Amino acid sequence: MLNAAGAVLGAAGATEECGALAEMTLDAVDEWVPPRDRVELLVGTADFLCTAGLVEEARSVAAAATSLARDSVVSRGSVEELSVLARVLGGAGHHDLGRRVLLRAAGLADEAEPGLGRAMDLAHVLGGSYAVQSEGESERMLESLTEEVGSLRLVDRPSALAAMAEALGGAGRFGEAYELARQLGELAEAGDSPYRRGWDRYSAARAYLAAGDVNTALALSEDLPLDAIPELLSAAVEKLVDAGDLARAVAVTDAIDDAMEHERSLGYLAGGLAAAGDFGQAVQRLAEIDSPVMCDRAKPLVARGMARAGQPEAALAVAESVTDLERRGRSLASVAEAWGADERGRALLVEALALGPWEQVLPELAKVAPECLLLLADLVLADGQRA
Repeated sequence: MLNAAGAVLGAAGATEECGALAEMTLDAVDEWVPPRDRVELLVGTADFLCTAGLVEEARSVAAAATSLARDSVVSRGSVEELSVLARVLGGAGHHDLGRRVLLRAAGLADEAEPGLGRAMDLAHVLGGSYAVQSEGESERMLESLTEEVGSLRLVDRPSALAAMAEALGGAGRFGEAYELARQLGELAEAGDSPYRRGWDRYSAARAYLAAGDVNTALALSEDLPLDAIPELLSAAVEKLVDAGDLARAVAVTDAIDDAMEHERSLGYLAGGLAAAGDFGQAVQRLAEIDSPVMCDRAKPLVARGMARAGQPEAALAVAESVTDLERRGRSLASVAEAWGADERGRALLVEALALGPWEQVLPELAKVAPECLLLLADLVLADGQRA
């Protein structure tokens, strides 16, 4: 109610009344506003202050909202979350800090029991090591992961090798990922049952996708278990969209006969069309998704595409229509990135951070509020030391 009143006053240019309403809000926020609602209230207050032209006051309120959001989301973090943070830090040029975060992730992985789970964790750390330009750490992780995979049960090795290939492909090391895919193909043919060979081929196909070889992955899809084919085809659509091959992505999408994976692929396709500036086709593809849940999953991709195509207002409309709070946060972060490091972009990023886990908005945080990215890394490291 307070934010709604402030929005009306701000739009009317009632600067003095907006200032008084903001003061009343700040005085009362700790006393009667539930903790889960405080960030949202402060973000709204900053927004109407900005609309009224009270930029300094808006910045102060946004800073308070950022502090509250930070305190509620900073945690010890999982290996995957910490590896993502390290990659973003490395991409932003903060290699030393990224290495420290990655060492924390590696320590958590080492604490886990040997097995497939730890191999997956080590694959995340391996991917992060290339982003922070730590050749020594990359070599150590590669050796540790290879040793871990070798100790796994035969039935678990293909999944671990596929994860290893995905880490290498994500770091741009496509040749090494391709070699793993080739080894997986050979391993599949040596399987002791048709069932096992089929699922091992699925792991090989995943590895070929990671290496950027969509053709070989699609060729393997003909010999996969029926349950695995739609998922593999959907993953291929995502790769084709990322590569800008929208025509082929359409053809593969139309060939998927599983309802959920077909709608997942429609979401990838809609996001790619939006990023290419074809908003009409993007909206049309989005409308083809019948499931409300799958539509909600697709909308962040469309919002991101629209924002990156220079249409942040259209992206905001899509973002605000997302019903799942976490996915809405992801969508809002894309709009914040498009707006940049001004008051509006930073306020929207705070709202996005309050709606979901911090790791889903890290790339946007690095661009809109880079100083907060460094603060987050320091807090995560400090929290890990206390643990």
